Amino acid sequence: MIDVKIFHIALVPMTIYSLTVRETTDGALYGVMAEDNISRVIYADITDQKDGLQELVSLCNKLELDVCQLEDVLEDFLC
Repeated sequence: MIDVKIFHIALVPMTIYSLTVRETTDGALYGVMAEDNISRVIYADITDQKDGLQELVSLCNKLELDVCQLEDVLEDFLC
């Protein structure tokens, strides 16, 4: 008799955060895109300060921020 074990693995989609950019006549405006295998959320034109927002995007990825928390994080960032 063969002993068979069946494992069920729940795949939780990991959100990947990236910086977005839109060039304007006055310079660049930066935003954040959150994307997983199910959906994509974009907060465009948040700031013209690339370095600070890039650091925030890196932290969101490093800490695996849940996308439902992103709006609060962005509000805190802008304060």
